[in-house]
Amino acid sequence: QSRTTMDGAAQTWQHTVDQLVVVREGLEAATYARRLLTFLWDSERIRVRSFQCFVLNFLLFLGSIAVMDLAIMPIIRMLLRASSITSAVQVHVEQVLGALYQLLWVFPAYFISFLVSCSWSKCW
Repeated sequence: QSRTTMDGAAQTWQHTVDQLVVVREGLEAATYARRLLTFLWDSERIRVRSFQCFVLNFLLFLGSIAVMDLAIMPIIRMLLRASSITSAVQVHVEQVLGALYQLLWVFPAYFISFLVSCSWSKCW
């Protein structure tokens, strides 16, 4: 009984080690910088499209997150603190507004960015 439990544990451990090796190899292949840079350098079209996608996503997402975190949410917090709402309700209001921001701005913006990026590279 004890021997089969040890064999099962050893097999489980070996399976986990094998999976970690595959994950490591995948990460190495995905981050092979020299191959990526060579690929980008050889094709002007890919270079231009990659730069366009980077700029679009950088400006759209980081810009909108910065505006939300550095401008809109501080104003909302200031207005909530000035009101007679308790701090527990203020936290919930901030969470709801954050979720609405994600739902009504980030997800549609991501979808539109995906469509624009696909149209640039003609993926359909």
